[in-house]
Amino acid sequence: MRRPREDRTYRVRQLQVSPDISFDELRSIISKVNTGLGPGEAIQVHSLAPSLATFENPLTSVATVTFSKTPPVLDNDKNEWSLSARHLGWGRRSVIFDIHFLGFTVLNEPDPSDHALE
Repeated sequence: MRRPREDRTYRVRQLQVSPDISFDELRSIISKVNTGLGPGEAIQVHSLAPSLATFENPLTSVATVTFSKTPPVLDNDKNEWSLSARHLGWGRRSVIFDIHFLGFTVLNEPDPSDHALE
């Protein structure tokens, strides 16, 4: 059974941001990708980490987000959306929102000093 659109978690890929920025700053950036995403206050960021796509230049980050109300631009039966980010000065790269989560999704990047081996 499909989840209601209001309960969806979105993976946001190809973000040209450092994984060190605050979630509040990231909410603001995501809201500027497309006016149809609504205000930053309607976006809840759950995770942010570097992308595993090491071939990307510049390197990008991946986030997981939810919205307090389904944004008009994502309110359809698709499972992936590519939104242009040219106006953000990110070249021809688009920001990709999806709900299928195919492939690997990094959820965080712990500080190297926090790693422990047995």
